[in-house]
Amino acid sequence: MQCKKCGKELDFPDTVLKQLYKCPFCDSPMFAEGTYTDPRDGRTYKTVKIGCQTWLAENLCYKCDGAYTSEGAFIYNSKEEEMQDNENHEKYGLYYTWNAAIKCAPDGWHLPKVGEWKKLGNFLEYNEQSKAGTSLKSIQMSGTDDFGFRALPAGMGHAGIDHFTLVDVGYLAYFWTASEDWSGCSADAVMLTHVDEELIISQSNLKHCAYSVRLVKD
Repeated sequence: MQCKKCGKELDFPDTVLKQLYKCPFCDSPMFAEGTYTDPRDGRTYKTVKIGCQTWLAENLCYKCDGAYTSEGAFIYNSKEEEMQDNENHEKYGLYYTWNAAIKCAPDGWHLPKVGEWKKLGNFLEYNEQSKAGTSLKSIQMSGTDDFGFRALPAGMGHAGIDHFTLVDVGYLAYFWTASEDWSGCSADAVMLTHVDEELIISQSNLKHCAYSVRLVKD
């Protein structure tokens, strides 16, 4: 295994490599990157193992009922330069209502619960001694992207009867969780902003809102 920052070869037994969270030579974060190909549509995603969790390192882009693309959407309160590309969904993925998000994972993956996001955040803050939001955000979001999670400011969507609206593209990232409130009428989400360092748990989100989806491996 080779350190991605200093390029030095880490010639240690596998049992030791699994416990290495920082390079012993340059003290940079260690993470294992890979890929996953969704057998349903043949799309290949980057993956990243952070601690004991393996996450998609890109937003899900699987088309299903309740999934929306940015193409043809009404755009408000967003950075204009972020919406000039008609193939923007290739970069930001699709936007899912909660009912679609909870069902969209392929075999072997699932929509993470709030506790799994907190586990990720706790690992980052313990090992990096920095705020989880900063470590997860891409450079585009004023983050450090220490572990290759590549969070992008895809914004959020609202699905109307005959149109789809996007807001906050270029500013915020919203991700659905599998955690619902006690009534089952709303669900929790995770939010990252281009200015805050925190990993924000957003409660009581209406399920018809359309957010990005990151999956975690079973």
